[in-house]
Amino acid sequence: MSQQRTNEAYRDTLSSNAEELQCLARTISDMLFLAQTEKGIILPSYEPLQLQEEITEFFDFYDALAEEKGVHLAGDATISGDRLMVRRASSNLISNAMRYMPAAGSIVVSIDRSEGSSSR
Repeated sequence: MSQQRTNEAYRDTLSSNAEELQCLARTISDMLFLAQTEKGIILPSYEPLQLQEEITEFFDFYDALAEEKGVHLAGDATISGDRLMVRRASSNLISNAMRYMPAAGSIVVSIDRSEGSSSR
């Protein structure tokens, strides 16, 4: 604020600050969630989940960014798990992949059943 800057410089600084604030908010939310699960306030529930549907919903939410980054989904499996925790884990992994992928790269999310696993 002590120097003259262009509008673009201010926009860049505000955009950077907004990204940092979002990151901090996610970190705080994750820490609160972990503390609640550790204290038994939130107990995971187990239900059948179609992984392809869960991942596709995430892609739909970030459609423009996923298309721009060349994100593709292949495969399907059903697991028994907590929907919220599966969504958090998927969101974290895929958003980090999109954030840190080189410009010419692509992301392929492949869902496969491991040997010895069942459909549940």
